[in-house]
Amino acid sequence: MKIALSAATADIHSEIDPRFGRCSYFVIHDTETGEQENVENPGARSSSGAGIETAGFIANLGVDALITGNVGPNAYTTLEAAGIEIFAGVSGSTGEAIEACKQGKLTSTRTATVASHHGVSGAAPSPENDGTLIAVTAESNAGLDAPVGHHFGRCPYYTFVSVRDGRIINATAVENPFFNAHQPGQVPKFIHDRKAHVMIAGGMGGRAVQFFEEFGIEAVTGAFGTVQQTIDAYLGGSLTGTAPCSGGHEHGCQ
Repeated sequence: MKIALSAATADIHSEIDPRFGRCSYFVIHDTETGEQENVENPGARSSSGAGIETAGFIANLGVDALITGNVGPNAYTTLEAAGIEIFAGVSGSTGEAIEACKQGKLTSTRTATVASHHGVSGAAPSPENDGTLIAVTAESNAGLDAPVGHHFGRCPYYTFVSVRDGRIINATAVENPFFNAHQPGQVPKFIHDRKAHVMIAGGMGGRAVQFFEEFGIEAVTGAFGTVQQTIDAYLGGSLTGTAPCSGGHEHGCQ
């Protein structure tokens, strides 16, 4: 199997670059022969459409799989059409990622992990265009593969997942601007301003639940596992309702 890994530097032992379309280099590794090379990414200099250009570039290299941090919808569609298996949400060194792939420790990504090539921050997709918008607490910016955040207010990221007709359309990781400190009501307003219909978390304080009710947002707690597993459980009807945590504001649940 021939693997392409988005790389931050030309060093053969580079760290995984979280960007796909605009990463500077790719490490190309053949798992059968052990041969490895480092190639410059021409898409990094593209004025627009970097994701599609880069996807076409690695497809022409004849790779079977891609390992990266995040991948946008246009790039995802192009890669999928080329028959390239995608492993997103990966961090660490390229060497570590290759070994993890060989040992079957990586899970294929089933959808884009960011809304566009601009990264993981910014406004989430509009529910008017993408159906129901669900916000999920996340411990990383790995999109659907991120572990669910245990505490509502203190999670470092929120993954906004667009769902239409019971299917995931898009997933976008957004940094929590109130991660270090927040006042009651700030995070619910933040989620509301991004037009989410549902907020899912591991735990949530009673006041936060009340704020969401006032905003007309469905609050759900008790989530665990990955964001993908959480969305599947919610859509399947096995994850519903809230049970406010007892920690209160000092535990970041408001």
